[in-house]
Amino acid sequence: PNPAALRARSGRSGLTERRALEGLAAAPMLAPALANADTGMLDELSTQLNALEVTEGGFYATILGTLLPILFLVVVYAQSEARKSAERRA
Repeated sequence: PNPAALRARSGRSGLTERRALEGLAAAPMLAPALANADTGMLDELSTQLNALEVTEGGFYATILGTLLPILFLVVVYAQSEARKSAERRA
């Protein structure tokens, strides 16, 4: 890509262009390194997936931690509306 053509199309500063062009220039050099990567990356991925597993206790704690405050707020709202309607009648 021609830098002048990129600048004309994007209308952005030369600094951003330079970074984009440097990234394009580095991409072919990284491809062999990624292609020849050992299985260490795959082992690390399986560890990360295990870390994302949800335990049953944590699941229930999240549900209760969400539903109990909502239930409390609904009860408080219902009581306040009942009190307002009783004051209007009196």
